Amino acid sequence: MKRSTWVLLGIIAALALFILLFERKMPSSGEVKEQSSKLFPAKFKDVASLSRTGFQPVSLKSGAEESWNIVAPVADKADRYGVTGFTDELGGASVTRWVDDASLKDLGLEPPRATWTIEAKSGRATLEVGADAPLDAGLYVRANGKVALVPKSLEDTLLRPAGDFRSKELVASPEQDVTSFSMTSGGHDLLAFSRADGAWRVTAPFKDAGDGAKLQGILDDACLCPIDHVVEDNPADFSKYGLAPPDKVIKLGTKPGATVTVMLGSTVAGGDPKKALIYAYSSDRPSVFAVSSNSIKSLFQDPQELRSLALFARDPFDADRIEVKGAFNLAITKDAKGMWSLEKTAGAKPDNGPALFTALSDLKGTKAFAGGEMEALNLGQPSLTITVKGKGWEESDGLFEGKDGSCYARPKGRDVALAIAKDDWKTARLALQAASGK
Repeated sequence: MKRSTWVLLGIIAALALFILLFERKMPSSGEVKEQSSKLFPAKFKDVASLSRTGFQPVSLKSGAEESWNIVAPVADKADRYGVTGFTDELGGASVTRWVDDASLKDLGLEPPRATWTIEAKSGRATLEVGADAPLDAGLYVRANGKVALVPKSLEDTLLRPAGDFRSKELVASPEQDVTSFSMTSGGHDLLAFSRADGAWRVTAPFKDAGDGAKLQGILDDACLCPIDHVVEDNPADFSKYGLAPPDKVIKLGTKPGATVTVMLGSTVAGGDPKKALIYAYSSDRPSVFAVSSNSIKSLFQDPQELRSLALFARDPFDADRIEVKGAFNLAITKDAKGMWSLEKTAGAKPDNGPALFTALSDLKGTKAFAGGEMEALNLGQPSLTITVKGKGWEESDGLFEGKDGSCYARPKGRDVALAIAKDDWKTARLALQAASGK
């Protein structure tokens, strides 16, 4: 084969390779069709700010950890999911058809009803909202200078009230940052509790270990209480809402060392009786809101019901050794693999270690008795003591058996007695007997 032929074949091969690589970067016919039917060529990524002029002006900016804030018309926390839902819907909006050679004035785009400006990592985009098309055929818009007819449903999104972008939760500060809670009325303590390292403690009207699930529920209801509607921004007079002085005051201590004050006021006049609306204000937000008192009922339950029913503050699964002394004298230890075995004593059966651990760790209270109720039990001396030990910590419980099969626990350091379900105690006693060889 001639040299010129080889050169020609090489050029053809190189050209074919170039075309192949070029076409691989080009969108397919299906992708081209899909892109041509989208209002914007690509979804917005890492949106930094949104603003609307014209209809109900509003300005929003992104914050730390995917949060959003309203800059205008009032500085406030924004509804994060509402904003991201808006940008997602806008970025994926479809076009019914593109419109050429049409009068902007006839389409309601000169001037537009509203203009959105989106600043994102992918670039800056503008969207002008025009008039409704005849026969309810859609909505005219102009996206980055191109006029399009879009589905009528997009109008509600583009012209949603500015207030809809505001957070729907009473407190702006993150609930997970709250470390303490207190509620007073007329200067009297109604309830106070705190949490640290996963441990909850009631501090008023008594001091005791708290039920974590119930106290978390109270905290959630106070912080995440849904707002029914905004009453007034930046109010000058709180007294007309029963907030000066307030009916009840809640103080939330946060991790940064700040305090958020929540005030609950009088009943909203003319409100829906089923909603039972009251006025409320949180110091980390600028407005008086109407909220349903039904959403915060948990705040007013009997504090005695908030005592912890756990025999131990720490989970026995975190322990390395459990000792039983008194009516039974046994000890079980956990090895490096997490398996429990019984230490050898007279008559002891080492293989019963896992069953004994399960029976003891399943013990829990069904009701707490304190003060005069506890004294009326006349518990006397404990039948046995269970001590749970971990690295650098230990906890003890005295167990008191009744002739009727009842059992009560007195956790060390707590002025309370916990009733244990008879079936649970029966199971634990059988496990102790089996482990002892009795």
